[in-house]
Formats: sequence, structure tokens, C-alpha cells
Amino acid sequence: MPPSMLILSNEEIESLISIDKCIDALAKAYASWDNGKAINRPRTDLVMPNEAGVYAFKSMEAGLYDPPIVAMRINSDIIRWQQQGSRVIKTKVPAAPGDKYVGLVMLFSTLNGEPLAIFPDGVVQRMRVASSSALAARYLARGDAGTLAIFGSGWQAGSHVPAMCAVRNIKRVNVFSPTKANREAFVEEVSRKVKAEVRPVESAEQAVRDADIIAATTNS
Repeated sequence: MPPSMLILSNEEIESLISIDKCIDALAKAYASWDNGKAINRPRTDLVMPNEAGVYAFKSMEAGLYDPPIVAMRINSDIIRWQQQGSRVIKTKVPAAPGDKYVGLVMLFSTLNGEPLAIFPDGVVQRMRVASSSALAARYLARGDAGTLAIFGSGWQAGSHVPAMCAVRNIKRVNVFSPTKANREAFVEEVSRKVKAEVRPVESAEQAVRDADIIAATTNS
């Protein structure tokens, strides 16, 4: 292993990267793409049956001229479909030893080909998705947008609220998801992270009423 290669944990990444830094880095990357200074390969998925569902392996990579790096992300997932009331829910199962998900990002130098870093994708992937949504809001939402509607109360929704608050002065967040207990627990958790009033609502219609920004953070 090269002595300069970094091996980082989710906790270290979370301590190093803020949502503002992630949004700014993505803005630069998208601008590079627009200027022909970036390249990427569309995601590929390999899916195989196993005893109780499917095994899914996906990979993707992209490169920038500045900084001169290529990143590759892989996921090794166990997928199940579960009946929940009247709905069938797709669930990614943390089935690896220690009840872990398996997702990795590897960085390589395009100057000399050396590996620069390897780290789990959990924290950075969550921030990346939310930051992409926040960039859309930065350039497309009204400057005085103050009410955010969120569909979903899961993992991705938890990062979208702080990200949207980073690009607009959000004063109120309406949260709707089908399971009341989930949305109420989500509101309690996220309220500690933002200054906005975060409240659960009983329907999608209530969530979007008078909303300035709508974020759909579900796997529907």
C-alpha cells in the first residue's frame, strides 16, 4: 500500500466535510463538466438472485482535470422487498459482518496513477445527493423561498433539510411520509440540526401547500 494513501472512516469524513463545502465542491465540478473539463461513465448494475432477494453490485467513476483525480465508487448490496401494510418496500439490508452496508470510494491521481484514498461512501454519498438538490434550489428557486416540503423521512431526507437551509433562508419545513411514527421521529431529530421550524403533516397535499421548494427523497 502506498505510504501516502489515506484510509478514512465515515466519522473522519463527517468531521472534515461540511454541507457548505460539499455544495461548493459540487458546483465547481458541475462547472468543469459544462466546460468540458470533466468526464464520467454512467453507472452499471450487476444483479444476481440469492436466497431471499437479490445481490446487487454497482459501480461508477468520474474524473476531473482540476484537481487531477479520478474517483470510483462501488456498492455491494443485499436487496429485499418487504410488505408493509398495503405497500411493498424495497430495502437495502446491512448484511455484512457487524450489520454493515458495503460501499467504497477510491481516489486515484491522474498525474502518476497512484491511489490517493479509500473510504466508505456512507457519509459522503448522503451529502453529495443532498448537495446536488441544494444546487438546483440555489439556481432555480426564488431568492425569498422560505418554505420547504419534504417527501420522505429516511436517510436521504435527513441530509436534504440542512442542505436546503444552506442555500435559502428556510423558515418552515413540512415533512410527509406514509408512516406517522417515522415522520414524527424524523422531525424530532432534524429540528436539532436547523433553525427552521420542522413539522410533520398528514398528507402530501398539506406538505406542498404554499411550499416554495419541494424535495422528493423516497425510493418510489
